[in-house]
Amino acid sequence: MPKILLCADSFGTTDPQYPGVHFSEKIQQKVKDCEIINLSQAGGSNFLIELQMHQGLQLKPDAVILLFTSPNRLTFQSHQSNFYKKKLFEHSKHDKRFNNQYSWSKIKNYNTRTYLTSTQINTPSMFNEDDFAQRAKKWYKDYWLLKQNYINDLKDYFTVINLLNLCKLNSIPFCFSLGGIIYNRQWHTDFRTHVLTDNHLTDELNDHMTQSISLNLWDHYQNEGPCFHVDDHDIQSRFADECIEKLKL
Repeated sequence: MPKILLCADSFGTTDPQYPGVHFSEKIQQKVKDCEIINLSQAGGSNFLIELQMHQGLQLKPDAVILLFTSPNRLTFQSHQSNFYKKKLFEHSKHDKRFNNQYSWSKIKNYNTRTYLTSTQINTPSMFNEDDFAQRAKKWYKDYWLLKQNYINDLKDYFTVINLLNLCKLNSIPFCFSLGGIIYNRQWHTDFRTHVLTDNHLTDELNDHMTQSISLNLWDHYQNEGPCFHVDDHDIQSRFADECIEKLKL
């Protein structure tokens, strides 16, 4: 039974209100006895996707699917905020679903309760407490300052390269989508041509592009609908088929 590790932001999550629509569920329908280790976290940053990867590799997957997200998402520990401590940790004292065994569901539960990003704290529903709102405004300002330079692009580039090289080093079949990194941007020309050259770097991404999924789910984003943003069965099926082809399942 092949175990597939899925690391991503919201585009990798499933939604119980839309059963059987997500590409990971379609992979399970198409590949006999397939298990999906889904550590995806809505609003996650590329740092959290990297964390998911290192956590998930300890579970010895047979293949890996990586969906990268947009740059400039700042990551914080949620227990630093009393607001999040009250909202996210309240249920954990009485949660009997997880025991002391090392399982992917326990890992995912820990990540969800422990980390949040600027994408999550900038939503209106998070500004319920004055103290938290003031800090959020500062983070928000920092977030937009980061969007004005290529520092985070460079950080995310190293994250992508390191994770892809890690798969290769461990002889684990993998496929990936650059997703939010390239969405609606001239990333390939502006960053890969100029920024890497200016920093005296060779573009290592070329070595892995045969495993890149050509369909970008970000291009089909919907404001309403499932938490994974794309409820089109055909698009999700095409994405699943590309994953199956790249991973040779």
